[in-house]
Amino acid sequence: MKWSFSTRLALTAGGLTALTILLMTGILFILVTGFIWNIYRQSGEALTIMAHTNMRYGLELPDRALEHIAEQMTVAALLTAEFVAVAEEDGTLTPEEIRARLARVIERSRATSGEPLVDEFWITDEAGNAYLHTEPYSFDFRREGTQQSDAFLPLLEGHTGPIVQPMQPRAIDDEPFLYVGVPGVDKDRIVQLGLSGAHAQDIAADFSIQELVDNFVLDMDAARIVVMDEGGQVLFEAVHPESELESAMDLELSRFLTSYLLRFRAADCDPGFAAEIRRFGADVGVVTPIHLPRSDQALGLFIQHRTARAFQLLETVYRYMIFIGSVMVVLAVWGAFHLSRRLSQPITELAASVRRFGEGDLDHRVSPQADKEFQGLAYAFNSMAQSLQSYTTELQRETARRERLESELRIGAEVQQSLLPERPPEMPGIELRGFSQQASQVGGDFYDYLEESPTLISVCIGDATGHGLSSALLVSECWSVLRAYAAESPSPAELLRRTNKALCKRVGRSGRFVTLFAMAIDLERRQLRYSVAGHNPPFFLRPGNGAIEDLSSRKGLPLGIMPDCEYEDRMLDILPGDLIFCYSDGLTEALCPENRLYSEERLRELLRAQAAAPLDDLIAAIRADVDVHINGREHTDDITMVALRIGEQP
Repeated sequence: MKWSFSTRLALTAGGLTALTILLMTGILFILVTGFIWNIYRQSGEALTIMAHTNMRYGLELPDRALEHIAEQMTVAALLTAEFVAVAEEDGTLTPEEIRARLARVIERSRATSGEPLVDEFWITDEAGNAYLHTEPYSFDFRREGTQQSDAFLPLLEGHTGPIVQPMQPRAIDDEPFLYVGVPGVDKDRIVQLGLSGAHAQDIAADFSIQELVDNFVLDMDAARIVVMDEGGQVLFEAVHPESELESAMDLELSRFLTSYLLRFRAADCDPGFAAEIRRFGADVGVVTPIHLPRSDQALGLFIQHRTARAFQLLETVYRYMIFIGSVMVVLAVWGAFHLSRRLSQPITELAASVRRFGEGDLDHRVSPQADKEFQGLAYAFNSMAQSLQSYTTELQRETARRERLESELRIGAEVQQSLLPERPPEMPGIELRGFSQQASQVGGDFYDYLEESPTLISVCIGDATGHGLSSALLVSECWSVLRAYAAESPSPAELLRRTNKALCKRVGRSGRFVTLFAMAIDLERRQLRYSVAGHNPPFFLRPGNGAIEDLSSRKGLPLGIMPDCEYEDRMLDILPGDLIFCYSDGLTEALCPENRLYSEERLRELLRAQAAAPLDDLIAAIRADVDVHINGREHTDDITMVALRIGEQP
C-alpha cells in the first residue's frame, strides 16, 4: 500500500513531541537564568554604589595635593624673602652669591627628596626687573606684558598677601609651571618660586585614583572598572588579570557610557545614585554618576562584576536538563522515524540539487519526482535556475564594467587629492588654513600655497567649470601650468596672463574655463598684491572697524577663454590681525530644500561674528552653517575655502 503525501505528513507528528520537550527545557532555562541574573543585578548595584563614595573622594585628592604643594611653596617663598632681605641688608653677599645659594638649595632638595617643591627662584627689584633668578633668562615683570607677569604686579603696588598662580605654560618657553609669589620684606619687590608641572604631577601621582581603581578591581572581584567623562575620555581604567578582556574599553562599553552620561546630563539629575545596569556577556555591568563638588561636569563610574561562576553552576544544571530531554527526544523520534523516512527522501534529493546549484553548478537541473506533490516544485526550481543563470551572466558583465569605472574614478580622486597641499606652510607672521570638499568623487576646485622666500608667499584658489571627471582633468591642466610659471612670474597678474595663454592652447575651443584668484603676500614690506581671473572676490577684514572689503578687479576673464586677455595687479597694505577669506562659488550658491542660496550676505555676517576666532574654528563654523542651510540636501557644487590671518612682522 502506497501512502499519500498528506498521510505521511500526519505521521511525522511524533517529531513535534521532541520539539515540545526542547521548548519546555528552554523555558525552564530562561526562568532559572533570569532568577540568578536578578540576584547578581541587585548585589552588583549595591557594590557599585559602595565604591562610588571612595571613587568620588579619590578624584579630589590630586587637586588637594596641588593645593597643599602651593601652601608649602608659599612658606618657602616667605623664607626666601626674609633671606634675601637679610643678605642684602648685611651687604656681605653679592647678588651672584645670593643667586648661587638659592640654586644650591634647589640642587640639595633634588638630591635629598628627588621631587623638590621648588625648581626656580625669581627675585625682582622695585621696578619689576628680575635681577636674581636661577633660570638662564632675563625677565621684566612690567615690560613683558603677559598674563603670567601681570598676575604678580600687585606685589609691587602694596599687595601683602601671597599670590598663587595655577598650573599653566610659563611665558619664557611654554613649559607648565606652578608659581607662588610674595612681596618683599624690606621693600617693594616680587619674590616668586616656581615648580615644574612634571614634578608637581609626580608628587600628586601618589594620590592617584588609578591605584584605587587597580585595588578595587581585585578586591571586588570585578572584571573591569572604567571612569569616563562626558566628552568620552577615559580617565581611569583597570582590568582583572584573570578576566578574558584584552582591554578595559571596547566599542560596546564606550557607547553605553556615552549614552548614559548624555541622558544623565539632559535629565539634569541631582548628584546621587542614578544607577543603570546592563549585561555584558555573563557579567553584570553597573554605571553610576560621580558628581564632583568643584565642577559641574559629571563622570561615569562603570564596574563589571564577575558573575561567571554562578552561570557555570547554571550550565551544569542545564546539562542535566539536556540529558533528560535528549532521552525523551530519542524515544519520541524513534517511533516516527520509519514512517517519515520515505517522506524525507525526495526532500533530500531536492536539497542536494539546490546545494549543487548554490555551489556554482548553474547548469544543474532537478530530476522529475515520482510524487505529484513534488513535481510542481521541481519544475518551478528548474525554471528559476534557468532565469537565474541568464541574470547572473548579465550581472557579471555589468559588474565588471562598473568596477572598471569606479577604479578609474578612484585613481582620479587620488591624483586630484595629491594636488592639494598636505598642510599649510609654517611661516612666522602669517597663519593659513585651507579646506576643499568635492560634490562628487572628483571635483573642479583647488587651492595651493607657493613659498617663494621666508617672507614671501603666494596663494591661489581656482574653480573649473562644472564638477566631476572633466573638471578634474581641467584642474590638473591648470595646476601643472600654474606651478610651471610660478617661479618665473614677477607678479600675480603676469602669472595669470602666462597661465591663461598656455591653458588656451591646451583646451582649445572646448568652452571649458577656470576662474582663479592669485595673491602674493610680502611679510617684510607688509604688502598684498593680487589679481583676479573671473573668480569670486575674496573678503578682506580689518580688526576693529567691522568693515568687509571685496578684493575685486576691474578686468580679467576666466582662464582658457581668450589667449590675449590682460590682468591687472592690485596692491593693499596689510596690518597685524588682517583676515583674508577666499572661497569658491559652491559655498555661496549652496541650495536649501526651498532652493534658496546661502548668499554672500550670510557669509559676510558670519565672518563679522567669527573674525577673531582661530582659523580652524572659523572654517568649522562656516561648514556647520552651510550644513544647517542645506538641511540634509546634497551639495550640487564643490566647496573650497582658504583663510589667512596676518600676524606680527617676523
